[in-house]
Amino acid sequence: MDSLENSDYKAFKERWDGLSRHLPEDCVQYAIYIINERLDNAQQRLHLQEINKAAKEVRKKFLQHHIWQEEEFSLDLIHYEGRWILQGKTNFGDCIADEWLIAWVLRELSQKFEDAWIRLYDTQGEFLFIEAAKALPKWLNPEIGRNRAWINSGRLIVIPLQESQAPKSLTTAEALSLISSPSFQLIHSRSMEAEAFRRLSNYPQEIQNNNHRAIVTIPRKLAHLLRKNPLYIAPAVEAFYLRDPISIKHLQNPNPSTLRFPPRDLVTVTVRFTKFLYAQIQSQQFAAPPAWATAIPSILAAAGKEKMEWGQQNAKALARAEMGMKVTSGFEMVLQDAQLRGRRKVQEMQVLLEDVESGEEELPKDEEIKEWEMKEDDETWLNVDFREFQEELEGKKGKDWGDKGAQNNLRDIVKSFKHFMDEGAGVEGVEDMMDDDDDDGAEDGGSETDDSFDSERFQKSMEAFREMPAEERPKALAKDMEKLLQELGDEELIEGDDEDDEMRDIMNRMEKELNKAGALRLNPQDSDAKQVGNSKRYRDGRSSRIRELKKAEDEDEDTDESSDDAEENDIDYNLAKNMMEAFKAQSGMSGPAGNMLAQMGIQLPRDEADAE
Repeated sequence: MDSLENSDYKAFKERWDGLSRHLPEDCVQYAIYIINERLDNAQQRLHLQEINKAAKEVRKKFLQHHIWQEEEFSLDLIHYEGRWILQGKTNFGDCIADEWLIAWVLRELSQKFEDAWIRLYDTQGEFLFIEAAKALPKWLNPEIGRNRAWINSGRLIVIPLQESQAPKSLTTAEALSLISSPSFQLIHSRSMEAEAFRRLSNYPQEIQNNNHRAIVTIPRKLAHLLRKNPLYIAPAVEAFYLRDPISIKHLQNPNPSTLRFPPRDLVTVTVRFTKFLYAQIQSQQFAAPPAWATAIPSILAAAGKEKMEWGQQNAKALARAEMGMKVTSGFEMVLQDAQLRGRRKVQEMQVLLEDVESGEEELPKDEEIKEWEMKEDDETWLNVDFREFQEELEGKKGKDWGDKGAQNNLRDIVKSFKHFMDEGAGVEGVEDMMDDDDDDGAEDGGSETDDSFDSERFQKSMEAFREMPAEERPKALAKDMEKLLQELGDEELIEGDDEDDEMRDIMNRMEKELNKAGALRLNPQDSDAKQVGNSKRYRDGRSSRIRELKKAEDEDEDTDESSDDAEENDIDYNLAKNMMEAFKAQSGMSGPAGNMLAQMGIQLPRDEADAE
């Protein structure tokens, strides 16, 4: 865990922190600008009102029953720096899913209004860039990244560096000016966009998948409150999760009459949570307050009478009573906390309770409650076995745990981390796999720039190579090499003749020196040849692969190049020898040789003892 905390990825992430320190912690801020030269200021205002109306329709269609962890998504029309914009700020608390839900809503709006340009950032700064860390170009770093990420027409648009100016962050006005300029070319990188929006791929279905229903036993008055507005559950769970000795002091009074929800007149109903809220409250160990300590035995006795036995039914009744005790205690804490009385939801609950206590509002009868939905969802997504978790990390097939979304997210995290450690980490932070020429092309390219290095294609090729039988790999490599040489073209090879002659002369002289020192001995009968592998099985297998590679090359090239093939075969053997020496030097630990072999799907046995 310490190594992860000290990793370069954490350092890269921290470099993006602090870019928007004016925001409260765990907040996301967003703004919608109109860039349309045909609209004047007044017309832009009307257009923004139309966008706000569309946003409300999206909320009504998809988010009407969504339980927000802290604050809801909302947009306000304001006049800022001489223009009208839609702006909003949402505190998402500990629930990152709410932040990405807002990102999805804004992306949906951008697809409906092509002249809407959307800015989205949180306390850490440009979190879309943080999400797309492994696909960022080299020039894009935290010091110059502010106001360079925009969402338009469902795409991630990046403002490149200006040739005439030193690299720096942009102000909002500067960014809008560059976007509005018809001569300035913006960047749309599909690989960067895919990484930045990866978490949005399952929306809007993910909104429903994020819910969890549980059957709990709670006071009738509280059941009425949650029936009026199920969204009240969020502040109650938060208060229970963040409880302290002061907040639970009120619950320690043995007199039930001092409680707003005394544990009497209990009913069993379905309560809807988000998975995040349910995990928070389910994971807590909580000793029953005095009033509940006397009420729970009667609940269990009633369950036993109904079933006429003390078995599974009684265990269910106990679990529902304990969960109801936690939920009820959370509501008690919310209503007793003076710091929370100013919240809108808390004020609404106070008004509803006053109406009930005054007799203006009647509580639901048993007959009415029986008609309510009584469903509970499976809790297996909470259960994670350590061995199965380790198998998931290693990519082994085993018993599924949790939901599919959690498994896919875990695999993506592990894949990204491995890619970062193997390919993109350095002392200066994350380095992109694209070379400098690609960056220059991206800066000079148009709005539909495709990176010359296609990371998705590379990943698919690597996966296909790993899945390929060992005997077919040499032929496939030979064919790919021939195709690559054909793509280079004769013209490039001719133009480089002079440089090639000079380089060839240098290499020949270097080879002579190395031969004198004995560094290029390739005779597998030498005494040091056993360092290629400590087992005869491995040497035979590797020699077989070399012979197959030579055979594939002989079939694809002219016969007059057979001497070159033999030389390539020797070089391949020497490469294997050096690779094995490097692997042995790791002494069973991780290292560059082991990482490279693992990327090719080759797993070598550990060198437990030296055969010498």
